[in-house]
Amino acid sequence: MFIKIAIQRHYFNPKAAFYRQQERFGLGLGINQVLSNKLQLIAEITSVPGHELIWSTGLRYFESGADLGLDIYASNTSGQNGIGGLVADTSTNIGFNVHWLFRL
Repeated sequence: MFIKIAIQRHYFNPKAAFYRQQERFGLGLGINQVLSNKLQLIAEITSVPGHELIWSTGLRYFESGADLGLDIYASNTSGQNGIGGLVADTSTNIGFNVHWLFRL
């Protein structure tokens, strides 16, 4: 039995980073395309005024019974958080994130 899942979520992702004398602001547009109950295609593009466009894309696997997930992604940012998330690198970087959800 096949279940067709066609859920697509769009989101806006405003970003700001401050580091010493540098300030950067960006506005991102992202999409999550649900491929199955456990797998999503994720992508984001962020415009940073006066700088190169920032992008990332990847796959997200989430095991809801274990509250555990994994992202594998490619991006042109020089970092994941802070100002590095708003600075374009000269090459494509590959990385992963682990998500562990816990309930209070």
